[in-house]
Amino acid sequence: MKKFLSLALALVCLLAPNVARAESSKTYEVPVALKHATAEKESMANKALSPVAEVKEEGGKLTYKVYVKPLNFMNQQGNLTNLFVTAPGREEAVKGAGKGVYTKSFSFVRSGKENLVDVAVWVDVMDQMQGGAPGAGEQKARLAFDWSQAKMIQGAGSKKAPAAPKANKNAITILVNGKEVKTDSPAFIKDGRTMVPVRFISEALGLKVGWEQKTRTVTVGEGASSMKLVIGSKTIVRADGKKTAIDVAAMIQNGRTMVPIRAIGELSGAKVDWNGANRQVIIQK
Repeated sequence: MKKFLSLALALVCLLAPNVARAESSKTYEVPVALKHATAEKESMANKALSPVAEVKEEGGKLTYKVYVKPLNFMNQQGNLTNLFVTAPGREEAVKGAGKGVYTKSFSFVRSGKENLVDVAVWVDVMDQMQGGAPGAGEQKARLAFDWSQAKMIQGAGSKKAPAAPKANKNAITILVNGKEVKTDSPAFIKDGRTMVPVRFISEALGLKVGWEQKTRTVTVGEGASSMKLVIGSKTIVRADGKKTAIDVAAMIQNGRTMVPIRAIGELSGAKVDWNGANRQVIIQK
């Protein structure tokens, strides 16, 4: 019996360090933006950056991973090819695979939860404009992480994030400027277009929404920038009379007026992307 207890105690002591290491691992989703190096405005390369970064905390270190996609710059398609952390010292971020529309990732290690990280980025279009050599158009910038809005997706001791309930496997998440916005009625896909309740337009995009029962017409916005959608019609009519064809008409479902978010968002000046891998609508305004 004593030999058995001694063996059990030895095994506990042997495995304890590994258990402690597993429990110290945490992964977060953190809103992020690429800011100008000397001002609060966004860097032009921010258009390529996913508004959500992944940060893994383990062994007293944090591995930051940001995702990027191609961007349009001066009527040309460009790619963010390299990213360097510039303080303290200069270290190139590790390139990796992306996910969804974000085709590439960059990872780097820091010692804590930082809100601002000084970086330098290379964009191939900028390099070409400055003579063509890699890095010729290098831009100084800052990655701004909003830890106050961070969400833990993998907790201490977990081997993976909890699986979503089967009933919600087709649920659509909507991110506005990196923050998830809930809708009073679930968004859904109709003929390849994401439909959202019209109330979402007013609450998330800050646009006034009106409803005319007699003509079954939704009005979005005010004054010269307003637009109208008639239930069942595949046309958006602007205040100046200009018409825009849409693939899917506004409709009534379960007592809610549903409208195509991409068409409304882009006509109001927002940028709307779709992350198919995560079933996310990503809106920047």
